[in-house]
Amino acid sequence: MFLVILGHTHLCEQQIVVKQAIYSFHMPLFFFLSGLLCKSTLSVRSLLKDARFLLLPYLFYGLLAISAGVLFSGRLSAGDIAAGLGSLITGLDAAIGPIWFLPALFVCKQAGVLLLSVRQRSKAAYCLLAMLTPLPVCFLKDVNLPFFSDSALCGLPFFLLGSESARHLLGRSLPGKATLVCTGAFGAVLTVLIARENGMSALATCSYGASVPLYYAAALTGIVSATALCVAVQRPSRFVSTTASGNIVTLGTHGIILTLIHRIYARASGMDYAVYGLPAALLFTVLTYVGCYCVIVLAGRYCPRPFGLRG
Repeated sequence: MFLVILGHTHLCEQQIVVKQAIYSFHMPLFFFLSGLLCKSTLSVRSLLKDARFLLLPYLFYGLLAISAGVLFSGRLSAGDIAAGLGSLITGLDAAIGPIWFLPALFVCKQAGVLLLSVRQRSKAAYCLLAMLTPLPVCFLKDVNLPFFSDSALCGLPFFLLGSESARHLLGRSLPGKATLVCTGAFGAVLTVLIARENGMSALATCSYGASVPLYYAAALTGIVSATALCVAVQRPSRFVSTTASGNIVTLGTHGIILTLIHRIYARASGMDYAVYGLPAALLFTVLTYVGCYCVIVLAGRYCPRPFGLRG
């Protein structure tokens, strides 16, 4: 999530490789982790639970984003508001912001759970269907499906990969810390090199750079790198557990907080905040993350439901 915020800062053109690397794997990683932690079964109860914790927050944050747009611009027309509401309801335009991931995850999770239910009846049929899940990446380029279903289908292979990893890896003894750090560092270098070669990609708009195979290669090396490093350096703390439980809050509010920080910086310094270097981007990311942490704590205590928190 820290990388999501960093990727949404106004990095200058000289730092474009940073964005290329982040965008090459951060959303595949989210789908992977969702599959890794998925315990749902194919049932109406599970469907309603996912709707409660994904779709209701999506609507709430969407309305919040539209309201913030009116507040910050002061000139947003009725047409702009109508367009924002249309994008929110139809799920056809990723301009609604990073919350596109919530309905996409909802669709992906239902499709993933359906495929996992097939595995219980026929492993051969499941393996065949699982091998076909990368095909939407090839055919859904520049195609917009309602409710971000195009991005959901393109995230499905990573969701299933996470589920399979949970079955085969969780509960087993982990490699040593040195091995994990070396694996993570090597994977990070590979991800940067592949992303630089492939160019800019974005799962939100089903764009995969110059090459689909390179996109998958960067996504997989990024997933391995991130998970290895996080396991190696994990330090349980209140900040970590709180932000982890409130990832949806960070997803839905970091854009507003980051914009507010940009405006404060511009007014205090008298300098344009349109673009800046990596040190400033890291500073703004840290400040934004701290702001999101405060929102998570307050919302979890006083108003958890609309924010997607359990309280």
